[in-house]
Amino acid sequence: MPGLVGGDTPPTDAGLQADMADFATFALQITEPPNPVRALDRSLTPSQQAGMDFFDGTTGQLADGASANGFTCEGCHRHDASQGFFGTGKSASFENESQIIKIPHFRNLYEKVGMFGMPNVAFNLPGDGSYMGDQVRGTGFLHDGATDTLFRFFTVVVFQNPGIINNEPNVGFNGGDTQRRDVEQALLAFDSDLAPIVGQQVTLDDTNLADVSSRLSLLEQRAGTAFVSKVLGGVTTECDLVAAGIWNGGTRERSALYDPVSNTYIPDSITESPITAADMRTMAQVPGQATTFTCVPPGSGARIALDRDEDGFFNFNEAQSNTDPSNPGSVVGACNDGIDNDGDGAIDMADIGCPSPAANIENPQCSDGYDNDGDGTADVGGDPDCHDPTSNRELAPPPARDCRVGGATNPIDGVVWLAMLFLGMGVMRRRTLRSRGD
Repeated sequence: MPGLVGGDTPPTDAGLQADMADFATFALQITEPPNPVRALDRSLTPSQQAGMDFFDGTTGQLADGASANGFTCEGCHRHDASQGFFGTGKSASFENESQIIKIPHFRNLYEKVGMFGMPNVAFNLPGDGSYMGDQVRGTGFLHDGATDTLFRFFTVVVFQNPGIINNEPNVGFNGGDTQRRDVEQALLAFDSDLAPIVGQQVTLDDTNLADVSSRLSLLEQRAGTAFVSKVLGGVTTECDLVAAGIWNGGTRERSALYDPVSNTYIPDSITESPITAADMRTMAQVPGQATTFTCVPPGSGARIALDRDEDGFFNFNEAQSNTDPSNPGSVVGACNDGIDNDGDGAIDMADIGCPSPAANIENPQCSDGYDNDGDGTADVGGDPDCHDPTSNRELAPPPARDCRVGGATNPIDGVVWLAMLFLGMGVMRRRTLRSRGD
């Protein structure tokens, strides 16, 4: 972007300043993913636990303030999930560098692994400085990626014992290389804003109960385990557990949200009773009723499982009423309820999307301001598929086509058709996300 390389954003460029403010707002919402090294139940291996004990100062190091030069790792690299501190807080350090540097966080150290080998320098204890061969990944550690591994970084002069100032004892690693390895393992499994179980899923069907039962029990257990995360609002649980499948001989996918307090699953219909965890397993084992259980980020389970568009009406109830579960402007009586369901400033028959008081949608695709089918045009007067503002389908059904050339199937045609299909699906998904404000 002009003006952003090699200098500050020009203060006289109001448009660029606004763009950067928007980008900053977006970037500050990005959350580091769960740590894939950490065990799914958040337990630590003996080595990781020993490393964390040293890190927090319960073994091997002087307490903060007990010495001018000796204090805990946590003294610099703060570890307080309630404050959003995962290796960093509000401090900076000069660290014998040419400029003051903010103390870094540890949530993504595992991503930097893969750079091995560097020359021996006076800053580190002597080690293997030989050529390690060609490598394809790994950025190294420190702000400039100059150190290949955490272990080698832990040999720098400031971590050596005895210390370099007056040979002071207990400054740095007094347990030698074993202690350094333990701390390395602890940092690679460091906490993050999301618990390790987030994103994990398992599918139960009529053939695999013995294989997946323990994993499903783990998902249910972690969904009821307390977890602290500032970005998630403080004290929450490690995940929300969502079940999705085709149940009771139906043809439409159903979903339910696990309630760890009652050990039941709340279905996406307000007229149906909660399903016990045992009954959910039984349903999933009926042929054709395979059910996938997913640990989603805390706070997102109700939207994903019960009310996709967060309009107050459960998904299955909307489907039964022929309204759109993913469209907040589509509810029973939307054009005669006195509510601006789609948030466009117009209510009921004053909304261009309402053809009659009996209509159930205020913002059909042909009057919602979005290019739903990704063809570069939108709504009535723009998209040729939109014949009136009440139409809820910008994307016309693909015409019947013969994919055979000379009596044989043309694979290129098939690939192109699939690419167009997935493109359309992606655009529609982006429109849905945008409509709900995600």
